[in-house]
Amino acid sequence: MHPYTCWVFNRNVDGLKSDPSPSIFGALPCSTQTRESGVRVVGSLATYTFIPRPCHGISSNCSVFHQNQVRFCVKTDLSMPNYTSVTRDDGSNIALVEWGPEPSVEIRGIVAKRPASKFLRHSSNERLRFWIMEVDGVDYIWIPNQNDGYTLYKAGENLMFAKTTSKCTAVVLHVVEHLLI
Repeated sequence: MHPYTCWVFNRNVDGLKSDPSPSIFGALPCSTQTRESGVRVVGSLATYTFIPRPCHGISSNCSVFHQNQVRFCVKTDLSMPNYTSVTRDDGSNIALVEWGPEPSVEIRGIVAKRPASKFLRHSSNERLRFWIMEVDGVDYIWIPNQNDGYTLYKAGENLMFAKTTSKCTAVVLHVVEHLLI
């Protein structure tokens, strides 16, 4: 199978169709098979909302909500401005981004510390821009979608694992439930 045949883009490039709209503003999971695009979801979707919580002038801090409860916090502390941490609601560390000349990323138990440019890199395709994310030796593709967000697929497959959408003051991540950390 040609690796590009299953990808869905936000523009109608060479007749490819767009992502389907989320059902009722994302309140219900998407269907497992859409007729128009052929995109399949590999399970029901959980919705996470990233709400900015500026702290001491740092605007990248946010709380991540699922079912109206804080599940994660993304925080850069002034005492350690070269680090951004992601913690669970119980305070345990999940991930760490180290900022510097060559930023690095670590996701505990999933992605060993590595340069961010190796974890998430731009495609070399100048015509169709997308991001490639490598996790445990497997490539996943973040493709721009019609909602000013991105849709995540395993490279070479048409199974949707996640998608992002933007709201007025938040970013929403819809992720397949069985993939959750």
